[in-house]
Amino acid sequence: MTTNILQHPRPLVSQQDTKPSQHTHKVSVESDLVNVFTLAEHFNVHYRTAQRWTKNKWIPHYRVGKSIRYNLSVVMKAISSHAE
Repeated sequence: MTTNILQHPRPLVSQQDTKPSQHTHKVSVESDLVNVFTLAEHFNVHYRTAQRWTKNKWIPHYRVGKSIRYNLSVVMKAISSHAE
């Protein structure tokens, strides 16, 4: 059985897995976290551009295990406030 890398068969976080943590940035379970490819498609840029934005800390991101995820609404707010 092959699985598309962009569509994981399990959700990243389930309701039962949520426990209070000591992290300063908390993401609600209801928020939609997307990968770099979806983020790049949304902003009509190459995925390497989105990775460079992340590396340079120009956009907020969350590390989930070894992968990086983005909340589109938070990124859009950060970009719009940075553009002003």
